[in-house]
Amino acid sequence: MTEKVFNPEFNRFCLKWATPIPGNTTVYGGSIRTSSEAARKQLHVLKAELFEQLLLFGGVNFSINGPNTIIPILYRSMNTKALDALLEQQALSFTVWTPQPMMAHDQGRVKATFVGRIGDGNDSELDIEKIIDIGLEVQSVGMIDSYKKELRKKLISAHTLLDSNLPATAWDVAGQALTAGELEGMGLSKRSTIIESPTCDGERLNEIAESITAYRYILDHGMISQNNAGTFDCFRFGAEQIKETSSSTNAFSVISNFEKFPNLRALYDKVDKPLQVAASFRSTNTANRFRDWLSTVAESPSDAALIREYVDACAQRKGLFDSAPAKFLKVTTMVAVGSLLVPGAELLGAVAGAALGPVTDAAAKMVAGKSAELGLGVIDSFLIDSLKRGWSPKAYFDRLRRYQSQS
Repeated sequence: MTEKVFNPEFNRFCLKWATPIPGNTTVYGGSIRTSSEAARKQLHVLKAELFEQLLLFGGVNFSINGPNTIIPILYRSMNTKALDALLEQQALSFTVWTPQPMMAHDQGRVKATFVGRIGDGNDSELDIEKIIDIGLEVQSVGMIDSYKKELRKKLISAHTLLDSNLPATAWDVAGQALTAGELEGMGLSKRSTIIESPTCDGERLNEIAESITAYRYILDHGMISQNNAGTFDCFRFGAEQIKETSSSTNAFSVISNFEKFPNLRALYDKVDKPLQVAASFRSTNTANRFRDWLSTVAESPSDAALIREYVDACAQRKGLFDSAPAKFLKVTTMVAVGSLLVPGAELLGAVAGAALGPVTDAAAKMVAGKSAELGLGVIDSFLIDSLKRGWSPKAYFDRLRRYQSQS
């Protein structure tokens, strides 16, 4: 089963480019300045990264602070059908990333460390419905009211709150590491407390506490790390406990190079309406099976071993006829009951018998006999051919090449 990947970068983009509301001391509730050339370039990179993540992983989990302006931005990049499909596939989810580790300083010295929230003073930062409503309101993208109402219902179930205990625990762990001298390699000398230390040291420890929060969250939810800047760059000890996307993305890179196929981020610019393509393609049997297969081989000990796994999978073309007899019987019985007449049932039984061998020949004949008894539909040669051929990871690249050639 493929995992979700944690994506904090979109949230950082929204915070960086949010427009402060007049009278507010924070950017909470501000629209994103996507008209800026620098913002557009950064957004293009983020969407190419998302395109890759949607095609390689089971889903993407975004951290968000304040209103969810990520959804309106994505809506502008795809049609309603694609956005609905991604939500129905549970490919997009959001974690309200508050409270957070914070610190207070005065005259260049750390005065306090604590956990806090940034909001409008009315607890809107914890109200999922308000987070959605304000995001759809402030980031105007021409969404009609009727669709906005339906979208809102779908988005509520896609949002969760961060465990409020995580940031407090992160501060405790960071403080213990400081006292034990375990952060000296990160520029923080051993000391009993960060209080009255230079502000720059406090900011560094704050970053480490934030990293620990993300680290613990990803572990607790069985997600994959993108190894984003600011999440693990200053907190590497113990990192072998967490899966990183480098294992899957590197595996894909090796295989795509073998296939002489561009990496997925590069493909983003070569496909028409790429995020719509991702929403459609990722739900296909070909894409689902490829993601499952990739997750099982991503930890191959070497590139050569990975290529061997890929070549073997392509050569063997493992399909339904390689399944256990009981599973095969269940599948073929369902097919037979749904769509076979007598000739088709006999054909399916004959193919099944040939594929499974004498041990399961009786089971195959039973399927054919039951289908004939029911006198149901005719199975076409295409289905039989598909069952015999099975599935190959190469089908993933073949399909993507078609999208590329159509653009």
